[in-house]
Amino acid sequence: MEAIKGYEIETPGEHEIVFERRSDDDRAAAASVIVTLYNYEKYIIDCLDSVYRQTATDLDLIVVDDRSRDGSVATTAEWMRSRGDRFRRVMLLRNSENRGLARTRNLAFWSATTDYVFVLDADNMIYPRCVERLTGALDRCDASFAYCYLEKFGVESGLLSDRPWDVETLRRGNYIDAMSLVRRSAWLEVGGYSTDMKVNGWEDFEFWLKIADAGGRGVLVPEILARYRVHMGSMLNSETRRKESMLWEYIENKHPLVRRPIEEPERWKYDADYVRVACDRARLDRRRDGSFAIDLKGWAISRFGICRIEIEADGEVRGRARYGDRRADPRVRGESNPNGLWCGFSHRLEIESVSAIPGEIVIRAFGVSGRACELRGRTTSIDSVDAIDQPGEIRIEFAADFAESRGSKEVA
Repeated sequence: MEAIKGYEIETPGEHEIVFERRSDDDRAAAASVIVTLYNYEKYIIDCLDSVYRQTATDLDLIVVDDRSRDGSVATTAEWMRSRGDRFRRVMLLRNSENRGLARTRNLAFWSATTDYVFVLDADNMIYPRCVERLTGALDRCDASFAYCYLEKFGVESGLLSDRPWDVETLRRGNYIDAMSLVRRSAWLEVGGYSTDMKVNGWEDFEFWLKIADAGGRGVLVPEILARYRVHMGSMLNSETRRKESMLWEYIENKHPLVRRPIEEPERWKYDADYVRVACDRARLDRRRDGSFAIDLKGWAISRFGICRIEIEADGEVRGRARYGDRRADPRVRGESNPNGLWCGFSHRLEIESVSAIPGEIVIRAFGVSGRACELRGRTTSIDSVDAIDQPGEIRIEFAADFAESRGSKEVA
């Protein structure tokens, strides 16, 4: 560990260089773009293409993968082989084990050799003039970092990072996203991103606070220069709410001048919301090892969106269903659906034997507002399943075609 002005910064953990290419020009690039990557195979090409299209010509590109389990590494390496000549230096690094966002970003900063480093996550994109405009802003002042308006897209629209730097406002809650151009010297001075956060989620907020505590500041370039993707993996959900108090406690302990805001609960959102859930199909499968599984498929809808779907069997929660991105209800044709965000879901309920098939199944859907509803069903009959890997019939009699929650009674 190296101590820098009261902060400690970890040296990089074990990692491998998957791909590296350097240009024949030995001059240093003007800036580096660093991309943190984890299981974003379907988004990484759009992200890298946006970096490729930058009007800033002298760029390094560094991608660090945090042990993705999908095809992210292979997809990125192939892109670099075909388009990497555009950069002075292009690198793909991979952690030897999953280390989390803070350590992954720190490894990318350690690997950068430029004075300026732009921070980018693999599911986001930047407009062509982004790095050029932010670099120009830092060239003209002594700010520690420069940031810009972010355009939200996906299941939400609007702007992020749209307020000028104000340290007192920052100490009441973060309003600046990670997408920014940071002086590498500022990153070194404050010891990089903190790695002692017990609950992940606010690495950026704490990094800005460290810069503020060290006397640094940010500068806003009031232009839309980047795009922030809002999808199910990035939206605030009930798990984030549950750990928010732990995050505030961590922040307040490290930064005594911070005071968490006292907010009125958004009761209007709860009162205005509704949640509806339905099951369209239940199928019984027999495995080669003699075990069984019930495949459940259905849909859920809420005015503000669904954040969780639980499956309960005979009084025991057996897991959470997988569900797709929230979107307008596809059953409403010829118009945008202003009344809610719909998603399909599926769940595979594992069962050791036919005798263990549950008598009651409950599908419980939770909206982001806190409202929830549940659909209860009882198993009425089961067709014998003789063929391995062949679907059988299981009839579950649900109380209604769908369940719905409206009104003012709060759900715990």
